[in-house]
This record gives sequence, structure tokens and C-alpha cells, in this order.
Amino acid sequence: MIKLIKQASMQAEALFSIGAVSEQTGVHSVTLRAWERRYGLLQPSRTPKGHRLYSQQDIHRVKQVLRLLEQGIPVSRAQEILRKQVAEGKLELSEQIKLVAGEDPWKQYGNLCRRYIYKLDAKALEKVIDEAVASYSLEIVAHKLFLPLCKDLYGQCCLLNSTKADHAFWYQFLSAKLGAYYLHTHMQSRNNGFRVIVIGVTCQMVYLQTLMLACTLGMQGFQVSLLGADCHPEHLPLVLERSRFDAVIYCNPTPEVLAGLEVLSRITTTNLLVQYLQPDKHPELPAPIQLLPMAFNEAAVQLEVALLAGRDSPSDYSSFNNHGS
Repeated sequence: MIKLIKQASMQAEALFSIGAVSEQTGVHSVTLRAWERRYGLLQPSRTPKGHRLYSQQDIHRVKQVLRLLEQGIPVSRAQEILRKQVAEGKLELSEQIKLVAGEDPWKQYGNLCRRYIYKLDAKALEKVIDEAVASYSLEIVAHKLFLPLCKDLYGQCCLLNSTKADHAFWYQFLSAKLGAYYLHTHMQSRNNGFRVIVIGVTCQMVYLQTLMLACTLGMQGFQVSLLGADCHPEHLPLVLERSRFDAVIYCNPTPEVLAGLEVLSRITTTNLLVQYLQPDKHPELPAPIQLLPMAFNEAAVQLEVALLAGRDSPSDYSSFNNHGS
């Protein structure tokens, strides 16, 4: 009877394969297995064929362990510290931030963020963001929370100049937070062997988009070099000559940048790509320049597929042409 109840409970909650957990957290599947076998940090259920299935709580635990590792705590001590926190009555972030069941979680997260943005309370705001990222993937949080808040606060300060401090605080906070995520991805053991350069233009929204793309690519195993907004195509030939890069990606390039990329394509075999915040409104692209989808995870997957194919046929961009619009 107990077994039947447990099975029914498992069916009621979302379960994820080890590959899906690896994609969401940036932790290699080999590492996830080691954390389970050596340290008892995870206890996934199994399919009849023995495949691991992870719950949302398991994903949350993985992210807890990553935070401990960021603090310099070895993985061998993670279980001990997490148990101690429970014994001392320290609440999980999901318990600290109460969301009303049945209501839109993104509306609730947005309201919480606004409350702390208006108070310029970075510590409380970080707890909300960490909770959201622990419960959902970074891409979902970016599209459902980060970008809408950016647009709302920017529109608000355009209408009412006295609220400009709110937008400035949120932009600086989010830039720092995404910058930390970006740096953290370079500490991951997973590496797909591809090196890419990511560049954004001089616009706050595009800079945040650039950071989010860099974070997602890093989580998918790309080695990402993030360049400043004042870097233009004419600055890249020497870089591409000194070191091998598989792709250069510009976010929301201007017509002048597109023209510079077309010139750059004549002197390099590096893949040149662009991504737009509004893909349906992008200008016509020169033939050598390819379009990445706005969805960050989809962009990472398509980029890896195309680069793998390009090792055999460098001019094969068909996967972008089929999915880029």
C-alpha cells in the first residue's frame, strides 16, 4: 500500500531525466552520479529499466550544493552542512518566500521583486531571485521575470522621472547577478570543446540579454568570452588570428555592425551569428551571417549542432536557416 502511494505521488510531480537535470543546473551527469554514490547528496527514483528520475526538489538540492561549492566548501562536507542547517531550523529559500498556491507565480515573484527594488534592498531581492532560479531554469526566469521587470521599470521611469533610481538599482543588481552566474559557469567541469565570443551593443536591455545568453551557453558547455559593448567587428581579426574561436555572436547588432561582420566573414572561417530581442523585426542579413533564435536554450542547442556539423562541412549552416526565424 505504501509503495502504491509513493508511486502515485511520483506520478503527480514532474520528474526529470539525468540529462535534463544536467542541462538545468550545468552539472555534468557523471558528477551527479558521483554525488549520489559517494556522498549520498541525491536520491533519485528509478524507472523499471533503472534510469534515474529526479524531482524538482532534487534539482533544488543540486543548486544548494553549487552554492556551497561557490563558498569554497568541499563537496564531501555538503551533506553534513545541509543536514546541520535543517537540524538548526534554518528554512529553505522556498520556505522563506511564500507563494500563494493557485496564483500566477511570476506575478507573485514580480511583486516581491518590486517591493524590494522600491526599498533598494539588494539582500532581500537576491533571496527572491535565488528562489526563482532554484525552482525554474535561468532561461525561464529570464523571460518570465528579468526581462518583463526591465521593460516595466524602464517604461515607468520614462513616464515619471522620479522613479529612475528604481530602474538604475534593478539594472545594476541584475548585471552583477548575471555576471556572477556567467563567471560561475566557467567553473563547471562540463566542456563541449567549443569556444565562442559574445558581444552586445551599447544598450542596457541588450547588455542584459548578452549576459543571459553568455550564462546559458556556459551552462551548456561552451567556453564563452564576453566582450564589451564598444568592441566592433574591425577589432576582431587579430583576436581570431591569435586564438581559435568557433563562433562570434552579436546581440542586436546595428546596420553598421552587420556591415562590419560581412567584411569580417571574408577574412575568417569563424562562424558569425546574431541574436535579436525581437527576432521577427530583424533586418535582412548578409548571406554569411546567421540568425540564432531568441530562446537561449534553443540557441545553445542549435549552435552546438551546427558547429558539430561544421567540423565536417564548415559551410553547412542549414540548421540555422531552418530554425532562425
